[in-house]
Amino acid sequence: MATKKTTTKKPAVKAEVPVENTGEAVEAFTEKRIAAEEKKSFIIPVDPRFPADQQFWEHCVNGVIYRYPRGEEIELPVSLAEVIIRKLKMQQQSAVVIGQWKGNGKKLDV
Repeated sequence: MATKKTTTKKPAVKAEVPVENTGEAVEAFTEKRIAAEEKKSFIIPVDPRFPADQQFWEHCVNGVIYRYPRGEEIELPVSLAEVIIRKLKMQQQSAVVIGQWKGNGKKLDV
């Protein structure tokens, strides 16, 4: 029984950063792209796990590290605000799941 071989043509993708440019060029490109985005007023909630002098949020995008204070109103690029919102939602969902299962396990004597 013969099988028919099908091939799919991959769409041409134009790289935003030339392939030969790596390292600092990618970081500079990322920094410019994010800086050019529309800004959104945002307050990153305070994290009770950390003391007052360590209340900041960090995120790295292509080697560019963004660090923002928590509990203060700041202007953020839209993409970074979306990342923060997703991360906060994941933390809340994780806390709910952990709370449901906390103490429900079998203790092992090791």
